[in-house]
Amino acid sequence: MEIEDAVRHLAEIGWFHIEYSFNHISRATEKCWKTRLKSLRETCLSLNVKAWQLHSPLSLNLANFNQKEREKDLKTASRWLEYCQILDVPYMVIHPGGSQGYRSLKERNKIIELNVESFKRLGRVAEDLGVKLVIENMLADSKCGGRRFLGEHIYEILEIIEAVGSPSIGICFDTSHANALNLDIPEAIHECGRLLWATHISDNDGSGDQHRLPYNGNIDWISVIKALKSIGYQNLLALEIPGETVKPIIVRDMKLKYAKEVLSWLLNQYS
Repeated sequence: MEIEDAVRHLAEIGWFHIEYSFNHISRATEKCWKTRLKSLRETCLSLNVKAWQLHSPLSLNLANFNQKEREKDLKTASRWLEYCQILDVPYMVIHPGGSQGYRSLKERNKIIELNVESFKRLGRVAEDLGVKLVIENMLADSKCGGRRFLGEHIYEILEIIEAVGSPSIGICFDTSHANALNLDIPEAIHECGRLLWATHISDNDGSGDQHRLPYNGNIDWISVIKALKSIGYQNLLALEIPGETVKPIIVRDMKLKYAKEVLSWLLNQYS
């Protein structure tokens, strides 16, 4: 579906709080992007739909050792922050730089340095636009040959945020990434604390990032909700569940109905 059709369809079946995916927004901004994004914002207003988060492109690498390529990605990220402002989306989800991973302390320190440099610049852009950046906790790609990814642990994201010192940068916590790394998810949520501004909610069996519905893996969801409540989290629980995608659309809608029932039950345990 085109993004406008997807938003209308979600409203029809009772979903009014959403995150925009990077592939939908990429297609919507291929030409006449300001006009189309303004029209999309008006469509959402007319349907009483609120987009709380926008996921920036996965191809961005803000710690690229090649300065020319890094500058290109910084310009792209700045443009996506502008998309957020036009769409009235308060939070832009972004991955920390370092997509090739690291295998030594020297490489890690360089990646940290480049991330801090990049996020200082993007933090200023975000402040000017009135948008917040949220850095997502990561999961190493199997193609990296055993290299570590920066941001697999919350303390690494906090290290970047502290060094940057911008009031416009926080954290997006991905439950599936944490589970596949065998992290203590409630402890990681507490580690995020007041800087947790966004979420990606999905489940897996611990063997990889499967993007399944809650209770379609081995995450203890009661403890997750309890931890979110204990830190006072009030923002979006964004279901990031492409692993549940099926055809035809009518069956997908059945899954979304089930997803709403599961989340309603879960939230009621600590309401």
